[in-house]
Amino acid sequence: MADSTPNQPDTVEEIEIEQPKSRRKGIIVVVLLVVVLVAVGLWWRSTFTEDTDDAQVNGHLIQVSARVGGQVSKVSVDENQVVKAGDVIAELDPRDYQVAVENAEAALASAEANAAAANVNVPITTANTGSSLTSAGADVSGTTAGLSRRKSS
Repeated sequence: MADSTPNQPDTVEEIEIEQPKSRRKGIIVVVLLVVVLVAVGLWWRSTFTEDTDDAQVNGHLIQVSARVGGQVSKVSVDENQVVKAGDVIAELDPRDYQVAVENAEAALASAEANAAAANVNVPITTANTGSSLTSAGADVSGTTAGLSRRKSS
């Protein structure tokens, strides 16, 4: 029996259709262009950007220190803002200082009370000291008289 399809190819290779060479060249050009762009991007990044774990910056350092220590309650400036001498940079929490003022006032009141108590004792001490001095003077006079009598006898 004879085949009903006389023009059928014998192998699979004959069925494959070759793509035009111009399309292959276009894909290769696009892939090469992408590779070149990625390479240029990596070169640009490595050349014009710094990447380090141990960086140093040359710049002017200005130390700002407070006259007193305390908790900061408000910061009045933004980062890198220029400030002039006398500008308020930060406000400290006043509660710590209010407690210190109250402690100082209590210590002052205690010292004033001690001074008042000492002033009350001054007249008593003066009287006691005066009578002790008079008594000691009398003892000295009596002893001096006793010595005079012994010398004369």
